[in-house]
Amino acid sequence: MLHNLVCLFRKLFEALILPIVSTSGKMAYSGVQAGFRSGYSTWTHVLTLNHQIEADAGSHIVFLDFAAAFDKVGWSHLERELKAKDINPLVLRLIYQLMFRDMSFSLIVNGCPLAQHNRNCGLLQGSPLSPILFNRFINSLLQSLNWQSRPSFPSALFFADDAVIISPTMQHVQSLVNMATRWADHHEMAFNILKCGSLRTHTAARTPMRFSILLNNQPIPFVNTYKYLSAMFASKGIDFDSQSTLLGERVGRHLGALRWYSASWCPRIRFNILKSILLPTLEYSLPLLYAHFLKDRKSKA
Repeated sequence: MLHNLVCLFRKLFEALILPIVSTSGKMAYSGVQAGFRSGYSTWTHVLTLNHQIEADAGSHIVFLDFAAAFDKVGWSHLERELKAKDINPLVLRLIYQLMFRDMSFSLIVNGCPLAQHNRNCGLLQGSPLSPILFNRFINSLLQSLNWQSRPSFPSALFFADDAVIISPTMQHVQSLVNMATRWADHHEMAFNILKCGSLRTHTAARTPMRFSILLNNQPIPFVNTYKYLSAMFASKGIDFDSQSTLLGERVGRHLGALRWYSASWCPRIRFNILKSILLPTLEYSLPLLYAHFLKDRKSKA
């Protein structure tokens, strides 16, 4: 696994200029982008997608996964997107200096650094500016996919680079996938088709599937369940049985690791680790499962 290490001084400097980069120019972030935005969370889109499925607003759903999205952002494409929104030239120059000018990297293997190589694309992982710049970079795709959406039901939802496309007809969802493909080709991005999935809901799930939805002339894998933003989705929405099983397995692994490694630790350290690792895992799914239990007390979840 590769990690980009960003020095503390750089992080502090980028944090200071973050408000300027976020608001410079005529920037209006798409409402369907929930990644790295105040007031949004993963549950924003999990519940939105579940509502659309329950309301039968889209019987054909496609989950798209960009391959190494942050690492493939090129300067020329990012510059074009920023200029289209009339970003301040000084801010544009500052972004270039921080992200792309005279950048190099070195791999450390078994503690030994290798020779340095020039870096000509990508946003730095660990940089406070990278999430905002990626949101600005991909914003035109979000607006294109949703420009003909019904007011109450968006055609696409994004959490950073995690995308889901929703449509009532297979023809329409194919046209939206084609639009996303053209955007990706034009911006030198790519999708990891092995991590993509096609899910049919309600009546569509009960009829034979004659054709596959294609992504770059390759069929998107048909799935009965798909984990989207750590929530398990099936043809009727969130699969609460699978969600509870997933939660139980995660908690079991955490508890097993704590029992194995923490036998000699003092109670305070064990409690702090429990609070920082186990409780967030429970807090993510338990409210949703409890709400489902209140709605359907006969549920096994």
